[in-house]
Amino acid sequence: MIRVVVVDDHAVVRTGVIGLLQGAGDIEVVGEGDSGESALRLVRERKPDVLMLDLSMPNGMSGLEAARRLQAQGSKVPILVLTVHCDQASARHVLDAGVRGYVTKASSAEELLQAVRKIASGGRYLSAEIAEALAFGASTDVNPCSVLSPRELDISQALARGQTAEAIAARLHIVPKTVHSYKYRAIEKLGVANLIELARLLERHGLLGDLPPDPST
Repeated sequence: MIRVVVVDDHAVVRTGVIGLLQGAGDIEVVGEGDSGESALRLVRERKPDVLMLDLSMPNGMSGLEAARRLQAQGSKVPILVLTVHCDQASARHVLDAGVRGYVTKASSAEELLQAVRKIASGGRYLSAEIAEALAFGASTDVNPCSVLSPRELDISQALARGQTAEAIAARLHIVPKTVHSYKYRAIEKLGVANLIELARLLERHGLLGDLPPDPST
């Protein structure tokens, strides 16, 4: 029996996926969560054979960050990403984070089950859309104005200029946790690894003015 943990911030999606997996006969869902934080906890507590993980979970740690943390911790659990994102930038960052499978939410039920079984047995699985994006995708240097919402761009610019989440939250009348959620959304949409890369991308597109020197260089 393949033991699976399912993490997705949409309850309807989780319910549908869990029903599909449980009905397969050789798969058991041993936990479910709605954030990157819950993914880390469930992997530690349930020790699944496969972690099925969404990328975009704005109410907390993103799936990409959770995958990176598991990799940094030396976790051996194979991760299967199930997401709406099928662009080249997302695919490259996800695979760099040690993910063994990448399937879009447009995939068939049969393909999803095949992916679970494949990575549980030690293999890798990429859906056709992901393989095509990697082979023929456009440059990852995406124009932020074309993919970010006005609020995501505003918060990204403020953070890149050195403003704290608390100061931004006070200006926008939101809580700091929401500021971080917008940051994670922007990072995922643009296919960058962290705030420094996000700042440099904004700078390249003339959206920041002059930035202070990067202390890491």
